[in-house]
Amino acid sequence: MSADITYTDLNGGDGFVDNEIWLVQKGNQQCIDLVLNIPDECWTEVGMISEPAGFSGTHYFWADNTPDTGFTFHDLGLVPPQDKDTQSPMGFFVTYDGQNTWQVAIVGLNQGSSLIFAYSNNSMIPNKLEMGQELFGTNGAQSANFADYTELTYYDGFVLHIGGPWITTTTSSQNSDSPPFFTWIHLPSQQEPGEFHTKCC
Repeated sequence: MSADITYTDLNGGDGFVDNEIWLVQKGNQQCIDLVLNIPDECWTEVGMISEPAGFSGTHYFWADNTPDTGFTFHDLGLVPPQDKDTQSPMGFFVTYDGQNTWQVAIVGLNQGSSLIFAYSNNSMIPNKLEMGQELFGTNGAQSANFADYTELTYYDGFVLHIGGPWITTTTSSQNSDSPPFFTWIHLPSQQEPGEFHTKCC
């Protein structure tokens, strides 16, 4: 799966806020996130995050939750200045390389020099895709501008959930979960590959 996401300054307040994509297996009892107390979900995720209790500024990151190691967070450092363009999106990718290995990639704007690759050994069999802005905390979180998600790609047969209030693109139904907030520019069912904005809070 992949999405192009534009940069926006993030502030996680007393928790965190991010823009990201997730590849998820729901219903796997071997996986439990003891940090956030999320049972029965394995995943690999990649994106941009602000978590002031841990670090300052907006960082690249990836994380996974696996049967073998549980939840692991990988801080990839500050988004470099050349990638802080609110009009030109960066590419975020999670792909399967075989033998329980998932490739996580961020393609920045500095003509390929900011490529970041990591690998996640994860025996999950994904059945759900998610992308959008995630918020955790009670106070102070914000994003300076809308983040624009374009070039949304995913394999057929998965359930795709998008945005802050998650939407399924097959039914266009919405569960209000704001904040964070999002706005559809156009649904993938209306115009491939789809485009939406997220903003907090």
